[in-house]
Amino acid sequence: MRPTIYLAGPIRLADDPTGWRATVRQSTREFDFIDPTTRDIDADSPAGEVVEGDLELINDAEGLFVGWHDDVPSCGTPMEVIHAARHDIPVVIWRRDAGERTLSPWLRYHADVIREQRDAALWQLHGRVSGGVEA
Repeated sequence: MRPTIYLAGPIRLADDPTGWRATVRQSTREFDFIDPTTRDIDADSPAGEVVEGDLELINDAEGLFVGWHDDVPSCGTPMEVIHAARHDIPVVIWRRDAGERTLSPWLRYHADVIREQRDAALWQLHGRVSGGVEA
């Protein structure tokens, strides 16, 4: 049975919130993925429905994989990171912006691993959710 991974990252203000997620899903067969962009919600959906639904999906995951980019503002992503960290769900951040700026201390504090290369980030997450590789 493959570990289930929640793909966290900006949605509402991202130019292409699904592209990087599709690339991650296609890059490995080590995981089953939960992609919040596939949920049937829109900008007018009640806030509680959106937030509670996402939190439920995170709680059902063995890990959180964050596609972070400093140029794409996101309020929900850091909150998802904190929620996962508080529930002992491993958090791995992939710096899609190649680490051009210093990452927020809040994200650094709550993340288990931060990597600039996608495959290295996925490898670290695999180790975390399977009890193997440490950062």
